Amino acid sequence: MAENGVNTTNLLNAPVLDEVLGNRNKSTVSATVEALSQQMLGSGPLAQAISLAKEQTALDRLATGADVIQTGIDRAAAEAAKDATTLIAAVKGAYFDATIDAAKAEGVAALAVGDTFAASASDVDYVGLYLIETGPVATQISHIPTADALDSVLAAATATPVEVNYFIGNPANKAAIVENGYIAKADGTEAASTGWRRTGFIPVKPTDFIRTDASPLANATSAGCNLAFYDAAKVYLGFANVVSFEQVVLIAETYPTAQFIRAAGPTTEVFTLFVESQVVYGAIEGLAEVLAKVTSIDYFQDGVEEGYIHKDTGVLTVSSNWRTTGLIPVIQGQKFTYTGVGSAALVASVSKFDIDGNYLGALAASALITDATYTIFDSDVAFIRASAATTGDYSLFGSIFAKPADVSSFSPSEAYALKDEAIYLNARGIVADRAYDLAWNISEANERICKVLPTTTADIPVKLEVIGPDNRKQTAAQFLIKVADTPLNPSAARNVICFGDSLTEGVSQAGIEGAYVNELSRRLNGTGTALLSGAQSPAALDLSNMIFRGTRGDQAVLHEGRGGWDANRYLNSAGVGGVTNAFWNPAANGGTGGFDLAYYLAESGSDLTGDPTNGVNATGSNLTMIILLGWNDVYGDGAEQSAIDLSDLIDAIHATHPDTDIIVLGLNPAPQTNFKSFTGDRFVSERQVFETVVKQFGQAYKDVCASKTNTEFLQISHVFDAETAYSTTSRAVSARSANTLTGVSDYVHPAAVGYAYIADAVFYYLIHTYCQ
Repeated sequence: MAENGVNTTNLLNAPVLDEVLGNRNKSTVSATVEALSQQMLGSGPLAQAISLAKEQTALDRLATGADVIQTGIDRAAAEAAKDATTLIAAVKGAYFDATIDAAKAEGVAALAVGDTFAASASDVDYVGLYLIETGPVATQISHIPTADALDSVLAAATATPVEVNYFIGNPANKAAIVENGYIAKADGTEAASTGWRRTGFIPVKPTDFIRTDASPLANATSAGCNLAFYDAAKVYLGFANVVSFEQVVLIAETYPTAQFIRAAGPTTEVFTLFVESQVVYGAIEGLAEVLAKVTSIDYFQDGVEEGYIHKDTGVLTVSSNWRTTGLIPVIQGQKFTYTGVGSAALVASVSKFDIDGNYLGALAASALITDATYTIFDSDVAFIRASAATTGDYSLFGSIFAKPADVSSFSPSEAYALKDEAIYLNARGIVADRAYDLAWNISEANERICKVLPTTTADIPVKLEVIGPDNRKQTAAQFLIKVADTPLNPSAARNVICFGDSLTEGVSQAGIEGAYVNELSRRLNGTGTALLSGAQSPAALDLSNMIFRGTRGDQAVLHEGRGGWDANRYLNSAGVGGVTNAFWNPAANGGTGGFDLAYYLAESGSDLTGDPTNGVNATGSNLTMIILLGWNDVYGDGAEQSAIDLSDLIDAIHATHPDTDIIVLGLNPAPQTNFKSFTGDRFVSERQVFETVVKQFGQAYKDVCASKTNTEFLQISHVFDAETAYSTTSRAVSARSANTLTGVSDYVHPAAVGYAYIADAVFYYLIHTYCQ
């Protein structure tokens, strides 16, 4: 410490500090504990911890209506359910206005029946997810609270490390639903008057605050009052009047035993009433609990139906004297607090349903329930509903502590097939996480494979649903199979160049040069080496105008595959390891060389000069290039850079032949059982390969293709059965056992059957695109 520091070790112990000593610019100085706390909370590890806590909550700091709506979309898309079998998978729009009715009207006007949208407004404290039904009308299927109080929470937390009082919760204008009349301050009874409006009974707790926004009551001697307080039996306790704008009344300091309040005000004055919860909070400790309170919502707040759930049957019985919530998705351990008037013999106050919407019985059934808390223990319970009579107050509060996890999936935009020829969909090429059970909508499909046999050319809708550990049913994939009719030979030549890395070269594991290219050409025009035989080798077509071009290979059909290459290498290298780049024009770019499709076509005799009848024309309008690249970037540059290089490659192709059709293929998934045979940090997990290779690279490539003209992304994982696509090997399970485990040591390069899967995916697309 500096020379003017404290030079003693004989110090008294104290449980509380007023000031501390420290070093400032090489001098010893004193600082208050409050100043030190503010500094620690302003920057450094403690401030970072607070920031991390903020980021990990499901609620962003929402300040504008647009922010509120966006957060609502994120939460609602995962949590909302219209019924037990259908989750809302997409939100088509978001609307914000002065009133919720106006916002809903905007959504109905802009969208169509069957669409979903999010809406919020200045007059509500929630974001609603709505489904447009016949009418058209907007029916709310779920809602979440806003988080306007979160900024105040965090501001208080960073202001001082000592205990502070502040407001937190989901305030609602309880004065919105009113009737004519006032509350007599003498005895708390109702009195008729057209000059006053009064609310019904509003439940409160001793820790609640009442916040009003109204003019002070002009006539202090009036028979009426602004606020009336009642105990649990609704026996009148006393009153309080508004004496200032934005007045705050604490229940515990006014009528500590109050369980209900009613509010009233003259019709000549604007009067709003908000009930909020008080939280006593030491700046850092308890933040998670505070944030959990922010997410508590009343499921009766909107989107209810008239009627009750019959206790014996679970069926909604229509009645104007009852209200019932929609189906509420739940998970084990979730808690709900219910208040309502019921019928023990007839009505399930809170009812339970399984994932398929089957009634499981009543969680609660009673003539009167007040603030009773129920916990979901049964794993079979996937949804609940609550019913209550309109003769009393009713609410169902539930806290969402975390957003339920969405299944990780990668779905094709479309799949392709040929009439009267079966295709087989692979579920694990769409969802690799085996914690989820999978089910198709197609008859006789199983969890792994879905056989589809088109008998007409009508589109076939396909849906893959999953059920996760939380019993929540989700739609992992929903797409159409586009069915082609009997193939027709194109009226003019359609040139095809298959371009890529070792998967296009096709020697590794398959033992056939240009494996998938030869099988694809064989199926289309009869020229090419068959990969398989017998029933596993479909008869060839005679589409003679489907012409394959290439310079490499020793089979009947040539290709442009080079093992170990990626897009960057094609763009920037004349050759590597003795393998030349046929697309490299040494005279390009002022003599420095570069990728040049026109040069390649001329040198290979594939343009109209070399083949005046069928050659590629000047714009490339009769050329299709099929690109299969990416595996050499998986353990190198990564998906982002790989997508950039792919984009540059597409631009280079279109630079000389702008009308060329380009098909970018997705990458192949891995099987469940793999043996690590590659050096370094290479994946061996089925799910690792799916998440990083199939999904991450696939989405990056898909985004690039969407930004280009004449360019399509063709996913293959959903028709690539990884369990049968690779060569297998056996390894011992133990030195003490003769048993072996069969698995795959090379999940990058398929065997012949795997290349056939790739060829088929491209075959059906080409038939659909060029041969109809």
